[in-house]
Amino acid sequence: KSINLKYIVVFLLFLGFGAKQIFAQEKAPKNRILFIVDYSGSMQAMWGEEKKFEIARRVLFNLADSIQKTSQDVEIAIRVFGHQSHRTQNDCLDSKLEINFAKNNAQVIKDKFEELVAQGNTPIAYSLMEAAKDFSDDKTAINSIILITDGLENCEGNPCDAALELKKKRVSINPYIIGLDIESSLISDFE
Repeated sequence: KSINLKYIVVFLLFLGFGAKQIFAQEKAPKNRILFIVDYSGSMQAMWGEEKKFEIARRVLFNLADSIQKTSQDVEIAIRVFGHQSHRTQNDCLDSKLEINFAKNNAQVIKDKFEELVAQGNTPIAYSLMEAAKDFSDDKTAINSIILITDGLENCEGNPCDAALELKKKRVSINPYIIGLDIESSLISDFE
């Protein structure tokens, strides 16, 4: 159950720092991180003493706060899926950019998640495809995605198609995934 956020933050900042050195001769590139957060109905289930969405929310807040305290130049945005429609509506387009890219927006993120309800489906591939639109066409930007989820696609999307769209936007096609109580037999599917 323990998620070591310090190592994730250090790794992400290392990636950004290394890329900054490459572009140091020119204007420093923008460093953007898009969190894609699962707020589907399954996130209402308990994991230990807490509901999964509470753990996901805490991980998100801690990461955003730590990243922005360490490097105030990082822009963070939040896309959420599974929060607009109840699972009974079978809405596989339930994905929305809730917070646009901005610097120092950890408190805005925290406030926004007080309003959201975990309730719908898990359109991971669709959310990744939509995430490609969230990034600008800035060819020098360093773009990363961190996916926080507890399960697999249940809307029959194709994550490989999404990866191609992300590659066009210079977004890491190997997103960082923070899995919450994912069955070990499903880990290879994420890989």
